Amino acid sequence: LRRSEFRTGFLNAVVGAPVPEDLAEALFNGFDTGATGKVTVHEFVCGLAVLRHGTPEEKLKLLFAIYDADRDQRLSDRDLKRFAQALADSRGATRERAIQDALQALSAAGQTVNFKRFSEWAREHIDSPLVTWLYDIEQRLAEELVEPGSRCLLRSSSTGIAGGTSTSSTSRTSRTASMGRSGEEEVLSLVTESGIEDHELVAELRAAWKALVAESQFGVLDAATFRKAALPSAPAELQGRLFRALARSRSEAISLSEWVQGIGTCLVGSPQAMRDLGFRLFAEDDDGSLISFQDAQALHRLASAVGTIFAELSSSVYRAAPGAGGSYCGAVSTRPRSQGRIEEGSPDRQRERRRAVPPDGLVREALEAEPWASEAEAIVRALGRLVRVDQRLPPRQRNEEREIVCCLNAPFDPEAPGRPGDSWCIISARWYEKWADVVASPDAKSLELPSIDNSSLVDSAGSLRIRLCERADYRVITQGAWNALYAWYGSPGPPLVRTVIEIDGQRELEMYPLRLHVNRTDGDGNELLLERTLEVSRAVLLRYVKEKACALHGIAETVRVSHRSNPHQEWIDGEEDSTLHALGFIDGHHILLRLEGTPLSPARKSTAKDAADGRSHGIIGLQNLGNTCYMNSSLQCLMCTPFFAEYFMKEYLYDLNIQSPSCSGGKLAVAFSELALAMFGSKGHSSVVIAPRTFVRVFTDVVQDFAGWAQQDAHEFLSVFLSGLGDDVNRAREGPHKDKKDLDGRPDHEAAKERWAAHCRRERSVVAALFTGQLKSSLRCLRCGRESSAFDPFMSLQVPLPEQSFRWVTCTVVSTPRAGLVEHTVRLCARVPKRGRVADLIRSCAEIAGLAGCELIAAEVADGYVFRILKSSILLSALREDCRPVVFHIAPPTRQALRPAAPRSDSDPAA
Repeated sequence: LRRSEFRTGFLNAVVGAPVPEDLAEALFNGFDTGATGKVTVHEFVCGLAVLRHGTPEEKLKLLFAIYDADRDQRLSDRDLKRFAQALADSRGATRERAIQDALQALSAAGQTVNFKRFSEWAREHIDSPLVTWLYDIEQRLAEELVEPGSRCLLRSSSTGIAGGTSTSSTSRTSRTASMGRSGEEEVLSLVTESGIEDHELVAELRAAWKALVAESQFGVLDAATFRKAALPSAPAELQGRLFRALARSRSEAISLSEWVQGIGTCLVGSPQAMRDLGFRLFAEDDDGSLISFQDAQALHRLASAVGTIFAELSSSVYRAAPGAGGSYCGAVSTRPRSQGRIEEGSPDRQRERRRAVPPDGLVREALEAEPWASEAEAIVRALGRLVRVDQRLPPRQRNEEREIVCCLNAPFDPEAPGRPGDSWCIISARWYEKWADVVASPDAKSLELPSIDNSSLVDSAGSLRIRLCERADYRVITQGAWNALYAWYGSPGPPLVRTVIEIDGQRELEMYPLRLHVNRTDGDGNELLLERTLEVSRAVLLRYVKEKACALHGIAETVRVSHRSNPHQEWIDGEEDSTLHALGFIDGHHILLRLEGTPLSPARKSTAKDAADGRSHGIIGLQNLGNTCYMNSSLQCLMCTPFFAEYFMKEYLYDLNIQSPSCSGGKLAVAFSELALAMFGSKGHSSVVIAPRTFVRVFTDVVQDFAGWAQQDAHEFLSVFLSGLGDDVNRAREGPHKDKKDLDGRPDHEAAKERWAAHCRRERSVVAALFTGQLKSSLRCLRCGRESSAFDPFMSLQVPLPEQSFRWVTCTVVSTPRAGLVEHTVRLCARVPKRGRVADLIRSCAEIAGLAGCELIAAEVADGYVFRILKSSILLSALREDCRPVVFHIAPPTRQALRPAAPRSDSDPAA
């Protein structure tokens, strides 16, 4: 495209509105990235993709490139003023003042503006004319281009580009805010034809139909597209019946008018219209005047499942709890009953109803009588609710939203979670309770909710955090309830779906699936460094894991699967027909894919016999000999250090220094080697415990400060032990004199290299190689400013723990009985300042319990008696460590109690 073709053929014809000449020229230059004077097909598609589907950052880069006429990555005053003049022409004084304010704000930082400065300004002034004109062009494109994503707002919201919290793309704001004149005329025609007076709903249905047609293979809404994208949550039987009922033209496709009229009836149709559509779903003819015996039984069977919106037909979680029936909605206390819900009744009533259907079927007059009419209406109403979920059409009323979620949800019982394979979803308890409060509020229509935020439940890798508590941290809801909430509110992260499994005859909801590390070998049997991570259930077969692992590594050949629990063990061939639980898989298990016919590498062969002997390979416990827990924990860390234990099991003998200056004469190295051999060579299960008596005796003989059974510091033990161990295996028998020369103002890297070389000449051991570093310390004189630096080796760094400015105090609040208050004694944790007083504790308890601080008194209680009253000025640090204050609520006296007693006369007998 040349410049003239770009303007006349694209901007004026496609966009449909005149664009100022300077802006059209700048937009052409933005598309022409090669500065050739022509826009190629590749450049045009890339520019159009950024303009239509680019991220806010990409669109700002395009806008910056448009303004940057000189291509020097900076915007000058001349460039900005030229475009500002083009935007201000014939736009009124108000727009011109807004542009002048924008120029003044941009020029505040200097004569030129870089992209960082421009991006910050654009995010803060998203409504400035210098920014909005590009998004106006994007909106005009949305009116003319039909594509699969046309159901969503095609224009990026201002909160999205400004970096704020953006809600779901299918928010309660209409997704068809800009349709163009032709679209509005089509909507008016559909309103007249269908009889649906809700213009906004008709516009949304029109946009949904166009999106479905765009996704179709043949460009029409055929049966395959209808089942896959229009109503995927409905039972397969109902999908086919609804398609045949809507496609009344018998063209094997649903037209726009048929779609709007049929789906609109499911959503907002009158009871009679819903009954007519319900009869057509099961009738043999077009007008629904005759239903066969088999179709009448299907109608009754499907009507009995409308209480859960047909979810119970595909899942057993609704039958897991007796009487659930989709009546549970978590934090919502009351169950709104679905309109048109048909009660099952007694078995005799059901048999009587089935007998009421004649063998030749039911005619229209019989269909209009109860219960068939109400059952047909209930089925259509339930289909309308499924349409709101599958097509992401939020209900207009919050109570309807609550009804849909309540019908799709079911109570979760950890003891009876359902059948193996049933799926549940994890959702943040904080967000779910907020949603429950909003939908139950009288002002629910005016309240808005952000997107579902499960960030507090997952770690940086996206896995579920440990130590989470149900109902306090998360809620367990059904897959259908999650689909509804996700369709209307969206979520920045993936859904947390968990599956019911059966292990050893017990059913449970698998909250933490296994994360496996998958490796493979080459043609020679050598293990490659490429590792993948796979998350699977403990109840699946190893054969299934092999298929998934081969897909991860792209292996099409026949492989064998070996596994091990940690890198210190050797590979073991697994039975592919056994479950991971039966094979003893744990989280972090390792899997090796070995090509058929290739053995393991020679390095692995030599130690494979040990795995067959059942050796522990260091996974073994150490017995606590008095108070040696500090020593045991440190030794376990050393045994798991790569290369360290292997060295002392064999190779240390070449470096053993019996004349070490640590006064041990190599005893520490020998004792540690014997302990390593015992831990790595012990036979039996991983629960075996050995007693390191010989090591403790040798170490306490060498270092007398650790003798006895007193508590010691683990860090101090590590420092002393590693120092003596390093002397025992030090290859430098006679170290040079530690002469520290002056740095003489030399660069740091030269001085550091010299000091490190001197240290390596003195310390040449595996301990120094693994655990020694270099530290620079500087000292500067405050008077003359001279700075002196030193470079010293270190084996450990003491890092101070951050001290918080608050503390938690556990206390009990006892309040006076009040109306609507069930519990008047509650235990809570109050957050108070680190050096706070009792007054801070009372203030925090008052905020949590919703009481007045002036009505609270803190006391110390022991054995059921008030020991003392805590004054507000007492420091909390002055209380005992085990003190659990009790805060009493003293209600103020009533007005009746404050009224003075009437004076009594002398003649009163009671006197």
